[in-house]
Amino acid sequence: MRSEIHNKYCNMTVHNGSNIMDLCILFTSKMADLSEWTDEQKEIHRRLVNTPSLAGLYSISRNQRKSLSLLSSIKNLVLREVEYENGSNIAGPMKKHITVGDFRLLSHDFEGGFGTTPEMFQRLLEYRLVELYRDQVDVNKDETLCFNLNTCGINQRCKAPYSDIEAGFEEVFNFVETPDIFTKKYLIFPTLDGTAAYCTLVINPIGAIKQKEENEKCLMVHIGFDKKRNLTAYKNRVAPQIEKLMELFMGLYSEEKGYLELQTSQIFKDVVRANDPAHRNNRPYQLIHLVDKLLNSYPISDYNHIIEQVQKDYTNGEIVKKTREDFMISIRAQITFGEDKAALFLMRQAEQTAYDFRNSTAAQKRTHHKETAIENEFDKLRRRRIEMIREDRTNITDPLRLEVF
Repeated sequence: MRSEIHNKYCNMTVHNGSNIMDLCILFTSKMADLSEWTDEQKEIHRRLVNTPSLAGLYSISRNQRKSLSLLSSIKNLVLREVEYENGSNIAGPMKKHITVGDFRLLSHDFEGGFGTTPEMFQRLLEYRLVELYRDQVDVNKDETLCFNLNTCGINQRCKAPYSDIEAGFEEVFNFVETPDIFTKKYLIFPTLDGTAAYCTLVINPIGAIKQKEENEKCLMVHIGFDKKRNLTAYKNRVAPQIEKLMELFMGLYSEEKGYLELQTSQIFKDVVRANDPAHRNNRPYQLIHLVDKLLNSYPISDYNHIIEQVQKDYTNGEIVKKTREDFMISIRAQITFGEDKAALFLMRQAEQTAYDFRNSTAAQKRTHHKETAIENEFDKLRRRRIEMIREDRTNITDPLRLEVF
């Protein structure tokens, strides 16, 4: 009976298209014998319940080897979360996550036509930045205030000036929970602008505030992996956005602290080119390496020396590859020794499936190469045979070679 109903629904796909196919997959999923499933598979299926088509796809492909359907079904599942809520060096609580697809991107696992998106790079960056902020050396922690990636849309190109900044500020920051940025010595604003990585370091922000007593000057340094003209263009676009953000922060504490005015003319700006841009798949790791250096070097104000150390790392070896692999190893260890058994199962299943698919593809290429070599050799023999036949015909019809009796 179940088989007849199943066939009836599946046959309807011919007339009604992909929506009925989704129903068919869902029906198959629900009718599956869950007693044959492992506890981890049941949990993964439960996490997919809000996307019936993916739940059905996982149900069908969960035990298949070399299955792109399996990789597609679990791609968007959350693999790991990180939280950092009460740090003295962050502008607000941070909670980020990465998905199975993000981990494949981190592992440079591009098998089966694996496609990347800007959101995947952004999630990887956000996750790692939270870890870096949390693990910053104590000597710098109280003096530093770190912001989320692209905080309040400081890198956005808007027709209405500062619209994203103002909206984002009202949503994220408030007088009760937000620390006074002008009590900090350093502000760090990492951004991923398209595929280009930048980090803006503000040194001595209080220097931009008009008070009764004069302060040391404020310096805003834009550091990036790009051509100098692109860095300058970035500075010209982003610096006013950060200045607007600083003005909004000043408004939170102006009455209590006696801040009179933000004087943008007292903010001196500089641009520093850290290194050449890497391949677009590796640019997030350039930013991770840079932010790590800034957070854990003393003093941070000596940014020129820090950049020299960054450049030396590029000279001495494959620092981008090492940064990516360290991140990947860290994630794998967190999942392996964590309590989420379903996440561990997901990670291993994704890695094993990609590994099997990669080996299968390599074997097919070797077979194809061998067959091509045989075909090429056969073509050579065939062409040689044709040439020999032509030579024989020429010899027979050549008058000079005919024998006279």
